[in-house]
Amino acid sequence: MSGTENDSLDVAATGDDPYVIALAPDPSSDDIWAVYQTYGSTVYICGMRWQGVATGSWDGGKVFRAGSYAGAPYENFSIAYGTYPAPPPSAPPDTPSNLAQYLSDWTPLSWETWTKYQVIRASFTLSDPESGEQLKYNIQFSTHSDFSYCYINSTQPAGADYLSEGATNFITTVEVALLPEGTWYWRVMATDDEGLSSSYASSNTANGYHFRIDVTAPTGLNNVSPADNSTDLSISTTLVCSSASDGLSGGIEYYFEISTTSSFNGLDDKNSGWQADTSYSPSLSYETTYYWHVKAKDLAGNETSFTTAWKFITQQAPPFTPPDMMLVYSSGTLNYPWFREIAQNTTYWGSEQSGIPAMNSEIQHLRLKENPVGDERILMTGINAGTGDYEIWVTTWIDGNWANSALQLADALPTGNPGMDDCRGFDVAFEDQSGEGLICYTKNVDDTIYYRIWNGSTFSVEYSTAGLPTGNTLTPYWIKMARRPGYDDIALIYLA
Repeated sequence: MSGTENDSLDVAATGDDPYVIALAPDPSSDDIWAVYQTYGSTVYICGMRWQGVATGSWDGGKVFRAGSYAGAPYENFSIAYGTYPAPPPSAPPDTPSNLAQYLSDWTPLSWETWTKYQVIRASFTLSDPESGEQLKYNIQFSTHSDFSYCYINSTQPAGADYLSEGATNFITTVEVALLPEGTWYWRVMATDDEGLSSSYASSNTANGYHFRIDVTAPTGLNNVSPADNSTDLSISTTLVCSSASDGLSGGIEYYFEISTTSSFNGLDDKNSGWQADTSYSPSLSYETTYYWHVKAKDLAGNETSFTTAWKFITQQAPPFTPPDMMLVYSSGTLNYPWFREIAQNTTYWGSEQSGIPAMNSEIQHLRLKENPVGDERILMTGINAGTGDYEIWVTTWIDGNWANSALQLADALPTGNPGMDDCRGFDVAFEDQSGEGLICYTKNVDDTIYYRIWNGSTFSVEYSTAGLPTGNTLTPYWIKMARRPGYDDIALIYLA
């Protein structure tokens, strides 16, 4: 044996040769450790390491003990390795989790959903139970539920690159420009930098698949009735189209448009919105030319173009028969008025009737106006409910019946001399063409008149005309209104 490498004492220089040698192999490598003892005037116990046949050399020489002794050499040393457990095997990556799917612009795409878009983005999370692992993934898209044929079979990142753990995504344009129509399945697995792979993740499906693609619009859509260039049609006319067909997603809906202009940009254009029915009944006017067309879409959102527009003209308006004349008058101390009607083509008053809704107390002022284009009347009253409590109420008559209740417009207005009970601070008028009504009234507020609009069925919310030009800060006390014949204008005059 040659001398030590890591000690100042060179065993060979002493001239003493090893007499006792013990060898011990390293169980975790190809190393062999040698411990030996020399015999002479001085005893040395030394150790060295054989680095394996591949290396063919020794290192790590060390003198452990030097001293004198008598007699023959003894084996007064020993070496042994401890027992080391076998290292645990490497663990494969986790199965990818948090699967989700989107359109290319990250619009969520629910499982089982039909779509007309042919570029899909799949997202998922990669993880590994061992720290510091680098990962790839393999993703497959197929129209076969058993993935026996894969339209896309892609391992990413390509080449020598890897991903860290975390969320990532794959867009189908990495492999193909557009996915074709059909029912689609996809799955993904992870592989770590040691070559170990997870199982495929493909659990987030509905009815056994992930999504479906349909890029073909419905067919067979046509106008049915009313026929093109029809005339003298009822204002209750219904538009009807044929049932369109769709070979994939189905779920067809229809969208009707009707206009008074052939370019469909009139002020009173109407549409049905998307609906399942193949008919639409819009509100129509007399003696009006209309144009209409329709389009369809399927469940995936593929729309047809509009059909060719057809035209029709509605019938003339029937002659207007004015309603019976009506007289409304106070019933004395009762909290509702009486009324009488004079029938058409008669010369006598009808019987006295009740039925007008109660209005809290004795009526002091009232105004009744009729709608010039329909059987409607608006009745406004002013009542004195006690000291400092003058009130203004309103109710309506529609098609032969009074409303079930009256609406209180103003409360707790001042009474006395002068007071609101001395004046009529309200009036009503109808527009001559539209038939909409307007009621105006005071609420004892300086330079302000309040008003509501009647649309034939309900009153609007309350509005006000603050800042009237009285020239002073004055309260309107008396109001008078009149409609302009042939127009929708209404004139108003007031005393303040």
